Amino acid sequence: YTAVVQERFDCGYVVLWDDPGDSPTSVCRPRYMKHIRFFSDYQVGDRVDARSETGEMLPAVVSEVHSGGTFQVQWEGARTGQRTSCCCSKDMKGVFREYSIGDRVEALYPDTWEWQVGVVRRYLELGAFLIRWDYPSGPQMSMCT
Repeated sequence: YTAVVQERFDCGYVVLWDDPGDSPTSVCRPRYMKHIRFFSDYQVGDRVDARSETGEMLPAVVSEVHSGGTFQVQWEGARTGQRTSCCCSKDMKGVFREYSIGDRVEALYPDTWEWQVGVVRRYLELGAFLIRWDYPSGPQMSMCT
């Protein structure tokens, strides 16, 4: 389960649970903990899965980067009550952009918006890549971010 450290003392930590259940805080020893880091370098236009107000992870696109580490996301398909929401990086799972030419990747195919396998053929401007699809049902190559 995930938690945030609230206090440190001699032999452990007091943690505040993200999903408290019966007890909002507990005492934990370091051997039962691991540090979790969240990617927080999202940029406008990045496709992400973000936690909606219902707790569901839904596809979205980063529309604004706020100071303080939050992001405005625009929901794809408008399956939520709102078109946009403000999310923290811990509630987002997104893109890895350090690809090289020749890397085999999974990316969203433009005709179907389904995950397809392809190879990075070229680096384009503004963090986009040209992908050559393994099994195209439409264009053999397309731009992905």
